[in-house]
Amino acid sequence: MAFGKPAKYWKLDPAQVYASGPNAWDTAVHDASEEYKHRMPFRCLQHNLCCDNCHSHVALALNLMRYNNSTNWNMVTLCFFCLLYGKYVR
Repeated sequence: MAFGKPAKYWKLDPAQVYASGPNAWDTAVHDASEEYKHRMPFRCLQHNLCCDNCHSHVALALNLMRYNNSTNWNMVTLCFFCLLYGKYVR
């Protein structure tokens, strides 16, 4: 974790994945990770923190798996749902 230990988490429901395939969740996470391997090298990290960061990476995975039957996930919607449904780590 770039900024310390997580303080809050949002537990997702695998039943809300609407993408097809037996491993849709795993495939979406893998594909999003493969995309972000090339997007954000450490030498450019400081330039991408506000626009293309780990929250964008999670939003891409949610879009690929069509979580909650949506492909409109982004940093703003992810933040909103994390604030609404997130729980603090003990």
